[in-house]
Amino acid sequence: MATRPGTGKSNQDRVRRLVDGVAVLDGASSEWPSQRDGGWYAENLASELERAVADSAVRCGSLRSVLEEAICGVAARMGADRPSCTVGLAQWDSDELELLILGDITAVVYLNSGDLAAVTDERLDAVAPELRRAYKESLRAGNGFGRQHRLHLATLQAAQRSMRNIPGGYWIAEADPEAAGHAYRHTFPLSKVAALLVVTDGVSKAITQYQLMDWQHVRTVVASDGPEELFDQICRAEELDPDGRRWPRGKQQDDKALAYVTFSEVAHKAK
Repeated sequence: MATRPGTGKSNQDRVRRLVDGVAVLDGASSEWPSQRDGGWYAENLASELERAVADSAVRCGSLRSVLEEAICGVAARMGADRPSCTVGLAQWDSDELELLILGDITAVVYLNSGDLAAVTDERLDAVAPELRRAYKESLRAGNGFGRQHRLHLATLQAAQRSMRNIPGGYWIAEADPEAAGHAYRHTFPLSKVAALLVVTDGVSKAITQYQLMDWQHVRTVVASDGPEELFDQICRAEELDPDGRRWPRGKQQDDKALAYVTFSEVAHKAK
């Protein structure tokens, strides 16, 4: 597990080891000042998830109820601020790997066959596409990440807030525990799984947007040289595009976090 701050004021990504599982969270950035930002929410939700999983009598199959309980725990102390975060949860037992994805966390399941399955939640990208297009066009025109870019983001975030946690919009961890019921759930027979990677969008965009590498390359780098080397490769590419003209994005460098888990053949046979 590892995380690295980007060019924002603080690192809003979190990663946690759970009982037979992992959690990766990405606090949502906001152009409005508040006492409790996305990083505060991600930190508190991570703690609630650790407690809820530890207290849960049921393991695999219970992640939605665990996330619902954790959201309720954070909502009780949010106050007037409305921070939020994306969530990627994984848990396993002797038979099954369960994934729960809420927001643009990506989980990549590497199978013993050599194939892989990458799962994420793209509902946020469908909100206010014209505003998303406007900030990207501004960056491509060479306007950089200055005041105009922040105004574009503020307008986009206001539109996103209006569509948060409602039918026809998108779902994210915030104050409404109903969001847990709208998370995408995937399961895999554990006997078929070689490894699991869960990452925030600060990592996944290197594959899906920058096209610097593929998911097999990511696994090779993390397994052989560690996550810091992967972060270095992404950061070096972003430094070569300081104004976002080649790869229009929200920040010069986003926070980055990942959890990588291997399941050995010996462990599979033992089970």
